Amino acid sequence: MVASALIQLCLGGVYAWSIFVPMLKKQFGYSTLQTQIIVGLTLMSFATSMIFSGRLERKFGPQKVAIIGAVFLYCGYFLASLSGGDFLNICLSIGLLCGIGTGFGYVCCLVVPAKNFPMNKGLATGISVGGFGAGAILLTYVVKYLQIEQPDISVLSIFQTLGYIYGALIMLCTTFLKYDGMAQNTVLSSNFSPAMLMKDRNYWILFLTMFAGSFAGLQIIGNAKSIVLSLSFTDDIATNCILILSLGNMTGRVVWGFVIDKIGVDKSLFIAYSILLTALCGISFLANNVFAVNILVLMIGVGYSSCMVLFAAKTLQVYGVDKYGLVYPFVFMAFGFAGVLGPIIAGKLFDINQSYILPILLSACITGLGLLFYNTRKIVVK
Repeated sequence: MVASALIQLCLGGVYAWSIFVPMLKKQFGYSTLQTQIIVGLTLMSFATSMIFSGRLERKFGPQKVAIIGAVFLYCGYFLASLSGGDFLNICLSIGLLCGIGTGFGYVCCLVVPAKNFPMNKGLATGISVGGFGAGAILLTYVVKYLQIEQPDISVLSIFQTLGYIYGALIMLCTTFLKYDGMAQNTVLSSNFSPAMLMKDRNYWILFLTMFAGSFAGLQIIGNAKSIVLSLSFTDDIATNCILILSLGNMTGRVVWGFVIDKIGVDKSLFIAYSILLTALCGISFLANNVFAVNILVLMIGVGYSSCMVLFAAKTLQVYGVDKYGLVYPFVFMAFGFAGVLGPIIAGKLFDINQSYILPILLSACITGLGLLFYNTRKIVVK
């Protein structure tokens, strides 16, 4: 469990991407849209690679797959540091390689706790993905420390440092990433295929509902610092908001894991999406002082974090632990599509209107529709 959480801590740095946005704009003249294309590609390659890593984990075990993830993550950050700020190079290194590395590590850290703690799957999943949420806190502090030590430090130098830290820590943790006792890989079920899954009504309910919450959360995460700066707050306040958002994202995952085990997924989802919807509307109209901004950002982190726990737990409930590592990556593709569309739409609309109000309201509408859809299309557990 500890090894899984530490690996997730490294992988979750993607959630602090917005801290690099002003740096890339200032140092290399990137547009807001360009910065969001990079993070969108990262999230999509993250989600897509889980489909393949889930199958590889079944065949070779979690340790070998996580090691592959560590190599991809290190190479992505290191090659980005050598890019000279070229947009295409950073897209391929951060967006593609780091995204693949994240997907390979993430799936292992989901499956191992779920199998090792079968009586507390919700809480085990919540603690594991809680480490992913905490990754943004770690990265924000690392970047702030580096900027204090070297005020004119290049974002490329930061990428290189991250490659060394993340690569080494994940490699160390893979030593302890294994199944305990009776928890072993099971034989691949002969009645599973992606084509059959695409015809499954339950799958599409999970997919579309996860897309709704992820679209909103990732749009805010990808642009958090810029959103707060656009509200005329200082750079320090904007950076602190990233920490608060990450804190909500981290603690929410653990809390939702506990709540799911107590009241179930359906009631938990209603509460979580209601929190997210309220916060999105609030940040559009009520973010007129530091306290209000901090509370609303915290609520967004808590509400969004549920997506990473609720749908993993519901996939376990509907399809069983035997198919979990195979089915969940396809459900998680909703996160990938949301990761592309959410940040990129927000960036494009900001470049046009110089305001984030419209994309935030769009996220609120999609979240509300997702909540309505889930509650009118009941999932049938066979």
